[in-house]
Amino acid sequence: MARLRTRVERAAALHRQASAAAVAVQQAVEKYSPAIAPAEQYAEQRELAARLRATVAELAPGWLSASLDAVPPAFPIGDVGPAPYVRLGTAHPLDDARFPVLAPLLGVGHLAIDADARDARVAGLLRSLILRLIASAPAGSVHIRVVDAACDGETTAAFNGIPDVIPAPVTDHVGLRTVLADADAWMRAPEEDAYLVLVIASLPELTDGTDMSHIAHLARNGASRRLHLIVAGWPPPPLTAETTQPPLADSTQISLRNPHAWVGDPPAATYAGSGVGPARLNSPVYLDPDPSAELISRVRDHLAAADRPLPGERSSWTAPQQQWTGYVAAARRLDTVRRDAAKVVAEQTALAKRVRAELGTLRGQIGGQQARIGELVRDGQPVPLKPLGQEQAAADAALGRLAHAASTRRVRPPDTSENTGGIRRPAPFGPPDAASTGTVPDVSRPSYGTPGSPTPVDDAGAPSSGGPPMAPPVSGGRPHPPGAPTTGAPYPTSGPGGPVHPTSGPHGPFQGGPPTGQLRPTSGPHGPFQGGPQTGQMRPVGADPSATGQMRPVPPGQPRGTVVRPWGPPVSGVPHPAYSSSGAFPVVMVPPSAPPAPAETLAPAASPRLPEAALSMIGEARAALQRADTELADIDERMKRSPRVYNTLVYFGFAVLFGLLQVPMLTLLASRDGKLSVVASGPCGLLFAVVAFGCAWATIGFTDRRPDGQRPPRTPLTGFVISLLAATPALLAIVWAIQDAITN
Repeated sequence: MARLRTRVERAAALHRQASAAAVAVQQAVEKYSPAIAPAEQYAEQRELAARLRATVAELAPGWLSASLDAVPPAFPIGDVGPAPYVRLGTAHPLDDARFPVLAPLLGVGHLAIDADARDARVAGLLRSLILRLIASAPAGSVHIRVVDAACDGETTAAFNGIPDVIPAPVTDHVGLRTVLADADAWMRAPEEDAYLVLVIASLPELTDGTDMSHIAHLARNGASRRLHLIVAGWPPPPLTAETTQPPLADSTQISLRNPHAWVGDPPAATYAGSGVGPARLNSPVYLDPDPSAELISRVRDHLAAADRPLPGERSSWTAPQQQWTGYVAAARRLDTVRRDAAKVVAEQTALAKRVRAELGTLRGQIGGQQARIGELVRDGQPVPLKPLGQEQAAADAALGRLAHAASTRRVRPPDTSENTGGIRRPAPFGPPDAASTGTVPDVSRPSYGTPGSPTPVDDAGAPSSGGPPMAPPVSGGRPHPPGAPTTGAPYPTSGPGGPVHPTSGPHGPFQGGPPTGQLRPTSGPHGPFQGGPQTGQMRPVGADPSATGQMRPVPPGQPRGTVVRPWGPPVSGVPHPAYSSSGAFPVVMVPPSAPPAPAETLAPAASPRLPEAALSMIGEARAALQRADTELADIDERMKRSPRVYNTLVYFGFAVLFGLLQVPMLTLLASRDGKLSVVASGPCGLLFAVVAFGCAWATIGFTDRRPDGQRPPRTPLTGFVISLLAATPALLAIVWAIQDAITN
């Protein structure tokens, strides 16, 4: 039966569709990196970095935050005055996002580093800190005392020559105790409008628990008396109970890693996004490098020649406290965003692993079905089981639309809490239909669009008359309005050979869409228009998207068929903003002189949430395999049926046909001599019976073609007996002639 061959070809088409989907998913997943998944979080980190750079410029102007490798020769010295915030280095939350890191020092707290000046990074940081402090303040307003035992004073040797600002460093235990005693004296009678900064580059070998307790005492009580500590090598190694010390009080702790460092919470604040410390700045920090000898020499010579101003003549500049509050708030928001990004990466990594496992299972199912179809057509005409070119292109396009829809779907509502650092998070992209950092469809229960049946669409949230507000772009993407549909275009696409309509569900053709449930046809060259402005009401698919359901009249001069929506004039190839991310949209018809601009689409592997789209694609491929299995099961059932009934009908039909053909012939013979000839009637009937048998035999062989190429069973004995019915008129004529002869 030709119908069996058609069903085999239909099953093969479904099989090729599933194979094309598997190939598209495999190629995309092999190139996918979960690191690109948190595109939204990356965009917000860039915004926060820009905000922090602007805040740093106000908190620490001039030398306090300038990059020391790019200081111009005419940069003023001593024009700011003692300021509370000083730069430590540069934070790199992303490769293309960075900002200077500040720490509160003068008038606020201290600094502690977990390695001493024998580490080149620590030595460079100490020199840059000293240079910033003395270059930003007028001469005499900041005094520096240095303890450098391990390096014999070489850490600050470049600053020798300004004893009023930086006396010679001490290098032994006695000198350490002398400096600590001088610090006690400063606390009892601090100099007016001046600060003393005690820099411990490295502790002497004989430093004991008493000395360390003395340092801790100075840290607890010195900030309020304009005494500040920069201690390298703190906390000290916990070798004994005496040398085991807690973190330095009122200090910002710097922990060195390779090659970056971590900067801990500042005094009386925290960088934790939850607001609960202790924590650290959630970004690797690269400490400032060693300033050049020429720059240090220029500042040193200027201070050596400068007159010491009177107390009333010193700068009265103060840093705005609200800016520091904003700096900390933005850093806390950065912690939250980076933690969210890490969760998204971990989730997408797990999803990618699941996709690979599901893909392996799917390929096994495809291989089994391919062998089954090949067995059916083993000796017959082969059918193509590898995806054709346009079928593979359609699968790649469908995966791209699914990936785009998944990537543009917001995963949580915007946050304007106190932890945002004054920055509003980007507005939602599409319907907020996922409560976590990603929503994965159940691939074991795929959903399908049903052609001809209305699908309700939620139109909540109508845009204003001026059009919906545009949301900020994410990771270089174009703006997308809140509430816009994010479904992809249908899976079928047009190719050189005409439209391709592979099917994958029991109710209709495959329809691309978001990997979150209902898949529905969308607008464009392959399906009815589905989107529209949000009206706050439910409407069936295909209804007019305008709120009033009416079109504006076509303006004079526009070609016939131009679509004019209430939201504005026709524009060539430009969709209404509400459909800019829908995957397909109604393009207004204009003369050929203004062709539509090509749509910009990313490769599936470049989509941040490819695994979600891949799981949906795998679900559709499995649905296609299930439909193909249904076709093959029906073919097997038909092939197992006994051919006796079909053959009987064919033999009987031809026997009746040829029996009826004998009636006019026998009538003609009887009309010539008035009686039938027994000699003529018998051979005529047998001849018609044989011809009827032969025609039925050929018909069965022609119509009942097996997909495997085997000959169909023709049941010759049954057919011959049935074909004798074709001789019935001749036999009746013979009987009538014999009876007539006997009567006469």
